[in-house]
Amino acid sequence: MKHWRLARDLQGDLERDLNRVHDLNVDLALNLSRANRARDRRECVFERAPALDDALGYTVAIALERAREDVRAIDRVLERAGDREMAMRQEAVMGAGSGMLGRVPRGVVALATRMLPARERPRYREEFRGELVELPRHERLGYALRVLACAWALRRALTDAVRTLDGSPSCRTER
Repeated sequence: MKHWRLARDLQGDLERDLNRVHDLNVDLALNLSRANRARDRRECVFERAPALDDALGYTVAIALERAREDVRAIDRVLERAGDREMAMRQEAVMGAGSGMLGRVPRGVVALATRMLPARERPRYREEFRGELVELPRHERLGYALRVLACAWALRRALTDAVRTLDGSPSCRTER
């Protein structure tokens, strides 16, 4: 009788072990399927990566070309407005180094000075361009963008001047 009970216990243990093996086999098949799907997705991503990189590069190239077109348009407007003549006079006074300002920083500074009151433009144009000439080449665009960002505040400060009876500025108003 003892052997019969031992055999029955062993048979129960064997059935539990077989059920565990079966469950592990199902889990293994499921994990293997997931791994294969992940591998397929990874390969798909790697196949798409060059196309995405090309698309991003193309978008950046378009943005740069549009920026260049905007600078050319600004140059044409400034040329019509007579700012080129002023620039040539300044280059004649300052020498050949001022010709090395670069189109983009020069155009941005010119745009910023166009925002100022007409009577103040020549002074600030000369001042900003003179500072551009003094700066190292890699700092010029940052300076020009900062000038453009502050142009409205400068315009407001220039137009808020309190005038005396004879028309000369006496002091600034406090806000």
